[in-house]
Amino acid sequence: MADEISLGALAAEQAKAAKEINQRASQVVRKVASNIVVIAQREVPVDTAATKNSITAVGPGGGPLTKGDLVAEIGPSTWYAPLLEYGTVKMAPRPFMGPALDSQQQIFEDLLGEVGTVTATGVSAAGSYTATSPDNAAGPGTTYTGGTGQ
Repeated sequence: MADEISLGALAAEQAKAAKEINQRASQVVRKVASNIVVIAQREVPVDTAATKNSITAVGPGGGPLTKGDLVAEIGPSTWYAPLLEYGTVKMAPRPFMGPALDSQQQIFEDLLGEVGTVTATGVSAAGSYTATSPDNAAGPGTTYTGGTGQ
């Protein structure tokens, strides 16, 4: 009988630790996504500011990031953003999303590592990010991926 109580208590502690890790990981995702948006908006080439103003971070359902979200889609919505990022035969690349993501990758990994391991229960958290420019009239969007490589 004592073993059942201990297992029940362990299960409750593990559930509590998992919930806390998810909350902390969500905070990391929202913080880093916000950082990436700010950096990309600062770095994007500006003519009309349409692309700059279209760079956003959204949650899995396409709405605003909320507590509990462990995924963020980050990117511009103008059809020509990939042309700026990667260039064309007549225009050199002027990347802004890639460098913004790259500048935050180590920060993301470090912060997520701090969320990391709860040694009493063996629960751990790790993650990655994917930033997507949504599909639009000009064709499919562009996906930028990075993260912890797990």
